[in-house]
Amino acid sequence: MIKRFVGVMALLTITVFCLPTMVMAAKASEPKPIGLFATITSHYEEQDGTTTLFRQHLSEVRRVEEYDGNYSEMFRALDLWNTEEKKQMYSRRKKMIAAARGHLAEAPEYFHGYYDSQNVTVNRADSTAVSLLTLPADYMGGAHGMYGKYGVNFDTATGEKLKLSDVFGDVPQTAAVILERLYERYGTEPFFDHTAEKVEKALAENTVSWTLDNDGATFYFNPYELAPYAAGILSARVYFAFDKGLFKDKYRVTPAAYVLPIDDALPLVPDGQISFVKVAIIDGKCRVSAGEEEVLTDGNYSDEYGMFIHRSNGQNFVWVDVKNGDTDVREILVYALAPKLRYVGTLKRTFIDPDSNEHEQRRLWMTNPDGFMLYKNVTLKAESKTDIGSVGEDGMLVFG
Repeated sequence: MIKRFVGVMALLTITVFCLPTMVMAAKASEPKPIGLFATITSHYEEQDGTTTLFRQHLSEVRRVEEYDGNYSEMFRALDLWNTEEKKQMYSRRKKMIAAARGHLAEAPEYFHGYYDSQNVTVNRADSTAVSLLTLPADYMGGAHGMYGKYGVNFDTATGEKLKLSDVFGDVPQTAAVILERLYERYGTEPFFDHTAEKVEKALAENTVSWTLDNDGATFYFNPYELAPYAAGILSARVYFAFDKGLFKDKYRVTPAAYVLPIDDALPLVPDGQISFVKVAIIDGKCRVSAGEEEVLTDGNYSDEYGMFIHRSNGQNFVWVDVKNGDTDVREILVYALAPKLRYVGTLKRTFIDPDSNEHEQRRLWMTNPDGFMLYKNVTLKAESKTDIGSVGEDGMLVFG
């Protein structure tokens, strides 16, 4: 069950971080992609006259196409998860609308519309694991609302939800490494007392939020869990290549080619040192930085979503799906990370359906750089969905 918070949606700056070429296992043991996925986000609104009482957004994960292989248990588990999330959504909707009506009647001068939102990203989808990251946010009055990040991890063969003890051989040692990474990244200042004990307890009791990524695992600590609200969501990563002793054999294999979605921050470890690549929209311009390098792409961009892409030949790229305010359509900015950071070009395509409306939005996900779908930019005046494409040697889109 996904935990819920009450609170306002925070405005996030997307931060992308640079990935090194990881040590690969033998091809026979590499995870294989299991299909193409989309999220369908439905929108609901309740009015009281001219006042918006309540808004709700919920994302479901859908299969677009399955590759060869029998993964019926996985897709059955995904359907059951979607059904349970919708059930909880309807229950929250009823209670929150009733609470909003009471608040509006009692103190209309202090009323601000309530909302309940849950977006989902598909972080990984292969023959070993499927990992989703849910991003709930809610508001029911008060100074601010609440938001968080929660991982949902499935064993692909069985459809069972993965526990920490399934993936990590030494959970106490994993807790110690996570604590070290938290202090390295944020310092000790923002944390409450007894943070070490809280991290150890969360991992021992399997209550910590985490995702199993293509190159390791990410642990999320939401507001008030380890630090005040102002500190935001804190995260720490462990890596197959750098921390391989923490993982059980089955789960410490990096695919030859993979994608890492950019959610807030993505630290990586070239040569044993954590380094960062960041992506942000600043005054309409897209700024990408990698270590000491920085590239600024002029434009009138907004609503960015970044993806780190690692090809099987070791090349690394960043794609940033943005809305172009000059044309009011979405496009993808492409950047190469070597031999030096540089802008490569713009794709007149997007992962978000151009025909999305106020009631529903459809989004495709790239989980495998050698096989994915995109929507064509509406200015191309063609059918919306492309054939299955891949990331080429120059980082641009190729077919065939």
